Amino acid sequence: MIDKEFTKEEDKICRLMAWICCHADEDCPSEYRTKHFRTALDEAVDYLEKSGWYDYNKMRSDER
Repeated sequence: MIDKEFTKEEDKICRLMAWICCHADEDCPSEYRTKHFRTALDEAVDYLEKSGWYDYNKMRSDER
């Protein structure tokens, strides 16, 4: 985990990106995804994992 504090704007962007990835994954079965869509989802999830945002989101109090 990267020990990073996210700004409000970064947090908002990451929260929205995580929401989109989650719902796209639930709503569009993998066999119907284009190569480009699959790649974009994978890259978005990789970014959220590598940036430490998932851990940051898990550990904070619910102050949204």
